[in-house]
Amino acid sequence: MKKGITPIISIIILLLLTIGLASAAWTYMSGYMSGLMSRALDIIPASCIGGTTVTFLVRNIGTDNVGTSGINVMNLDTGAAEPLTWQYLNGTAAGSPVMPTGSTYRGTLTTPCTTAGNAKTCKYEITLTASSWKQNIPISCTG
Repeated sequence: MKKGITPIISIIILLLLTIGLASAAWTYMSGYMSGLMSRALDIIPASCIGGTTVTFLVRNIGTDNVGTSGINVMNLDTGAAEPLTWQYLNGTAAGSPVMPTGSTYRGTLTTPCTTAGNAKTCKYEITLTASSWKQNIPISCTG
């Protein structure tokens, strides 16, 4: 007579394996998702004034504070990095602040976005250092 594992014992072993695998997957995914959401921004539609000043609002929607020195803007038409100046929403200069979670700041680019005074749509890519977050924003400017 051969002896084997009883059906009840085998079901318990399968349940333990399933629970262990599900726990491992949950641990991995929760760490992965929190890493993605810790540093994220929301760009509120931009405007262009006089063809030379581009203004947009940046809101920190992540779970970590973000230094504005880590927010980079590249002009996709020229491939050049664009310098940003920061202001609080009341219009006062913010220097290079740290954006707390949930806060909104105004970023300003002073770069020509017209071709010989003619209307043009400029394209910028905004990235955040130490994060995979990035967003492209097209801005229509008139001369």
